[in-house]
Amino acid sequence: SPGPNFTYRWVIEPAGVEGTKRTLETEFTEPGFQRIALTITKSPTSALEWRDLYIVENLFEIGTDKSTDGWSWNDPGSKVNFELDTKNKLLGESSLLAKISPYSGGRVTLVHKLPKDGVSLAGKKQFVFWLKTRNENVPAWQDVNPPITLRGSGDEKMTLTPIKDFLSQPPYNEAREGWTYFAVPLTGNDEWKKEGELPGTLRALEIGFDSWGAPPLFIWIDGLGV
Repeated sequence: SPGPNFTYRWVIEPAGVEGTKRTLETEFTEPGFQRIALTITKSPTSALEWRDLYIVENLFEIGTDKSTDGWSWNDPGSKVNFELDTKNKLLGESSLLAKISPYSGGRVTLVHKLPKDGVSLAGKKQFVFWLKTRNENVPAWQDVNPPITLRGSGDEKMTLTPIKDFLSQPPYNEAREGWTYFAVPLTGNDEWKKEGELPGTLRALEIGFDSWGAPPLFIWIDGLGV
């Protein structure tokens, strides 16, 4: 057990929290990824340890917990098997795992039709979800990822297209094999181009993926909601 001759340095990024006591207490108010690092020093040696922390929001999940009902895909050259993954999850009982094999090598869109009543979008500001992928192809993803379409009744729809490929250019290195949190503003912004008007009620949603090659793709989605 470390004694009085030890010094401590805590760093939590990207929150920018630091500390020099033996214990550190902090509070996170927004969902997302944080890396906690602790360096313990007793001159002339030091030891470093770290942990990855995912802060999640307790919200009503759409299609990523308890059932795969309503999921399909739009790409005739691909086949997608949907299942619940109770091991790789962040909240609820499971995440949704989409196994794409064979894969056409083009844009494959995962489609979820909501139950009859849908979900009201009145007063909602963000479309949110956690995403984890495994793509064995080199150089992996292409074009922009992941475009999102929210559909209402009839022809009502709004599309949010990222300005870049967020899968090949993740916000932090750990996202290449871990989870990435997406909080997409329903009004669009500098990173998400909005087309169309937001439906009053969400009846269906679409999330697209495009890769260079044709090996199997594995896509986990969790905490999907508005």
